[in-house]
Amino acid sequence: MPRIIPQSKFKKVEFLTLFKTKFQSEGESLSFSSDEIETAVIACETIIYSIKLADFAKAFSKSCTTFKESKTKGLIKTETGGTIPTFSAPEPPAVIYKGNAVGYLQKIFKRIKAQPDYSEGVGLNLGIIPPKSAPLNLREAAPKGLKIQSLSNSVVRIDWRKGKFDGVIVKSQFLGEIQWFEIGRDIYSPFIDTRPPREAGKPEVRRYQLYYMLDDKAVGEPSAILETATKP
Repeated sequence: MPRIIPQSKFKKVEFLTLFKTKFQSEGESLSFSSDEIETAVIACETIIYSIKLADFAKAFSKSCTTFKESKTKGLIKTETGGTIPTFSAPEPPAVIYKGNAVGYLQKIFKRIKAQPDYSEGVGLNLGIIPPKSAPLNLREAAPKGLKIQSLSNSVVRIDWRKGKFDGVIVKSQFLGEIQWFEIGRDIYSPFIDTRPPREAGKPEVRRYQLYYMLDDKAVGEPSAILETATKP
């Protein structure tokens, strides 16, 4: 059976959120029992939670690395590097699906398509048939809606507009450098650069370029170069 649940995590969360909402209202008309509908919702919520939990863990790992750098290399001022990181997990669903949640949902999708009342309209409404959209001109696509802002403690904020893409890949260099280095990826605006300054307490000029991202790969053209001086 062709893959219905998208691979990229952003599209996966978006799809599962839509499906669980629509299936709760339409599942009964497609001959599913209330228990089957509830189990499908639990499977969706479990997958969504697992994705969010992994993102929280990634952010926690990054804050731990920053804390370590402040203690081993002295690259962060005391007031920004003195707080011990604590892990804050997202609120879990009331019930966690036990087993292969994706496998269960694939069986549900197959049964939906086998129902006598199934139609393309039903598939579109549930999200199991993706809506048709105008093809993207990936060659000319470059991140839009960009705005850069220097915040205190050498933090830089970059706002961007997602459009039809999954997110952005952010590359950066310091003034005078030739090479660009990827410093992060984001699926929600804004992107926050929390890297410590190379010299504690001193401003530095940072430059940025963003690429749109589809299926975890950079596509299209780079954005215009953004430049700002940090505020210690």
